[in-house]
Amino acid sequence: MEDNEQCLLDLVRTYKVKSIKNRQENSAMWDVLTETYNKATGENYTKKQLQKRISYMSFKDKKKDQVTIANVKLDMEFEPMDAKTQFQRAENARILADQIYENAEEIVQKRLAIETQIKSIENKALIKKQELKSLEEQILIQNIS
Repeated sequence: MEDNEQCLLDLVRTYKVKSIKNRQENSAMWDVLTETYNKATGENYTKKQLQKRISYMSFKDKKKDQVTIANVKLDMEFEPMDAKTQFQRAENARILADQIYENAEEIVQKRLAIETQIKSIENKALIKKQELKSLEEQILIQNIS
């Protein structure tokens, strides 16, 4: 899976987009997610494009899982293997596990960076909201005077 795809999946998980039932909140969350993703990756996707990419990645993962299960079933149907083949497969599995671990470490680092960006954006939004409230109060005071 590409780094950008993993980044997008991490953002969707971080923002818990799939658990948001309110359409307006969901739309607002996708706006923030899109902005964060585009800043993090240097891309310029629309909200709709990212939603479609997530759907496609989910479909692709399900298909890959189905193929993997089918391959495992086929492997089990063949005759028992000799010790050398068994050892080689075990070694390949160990190498794959090491790669998965390394990828997981990278993903954690990227997720932490994204979470930091999210916090920064949320803080900026809160500051802007407070500034807006302050301006509204000033206008209200001016109108009263």
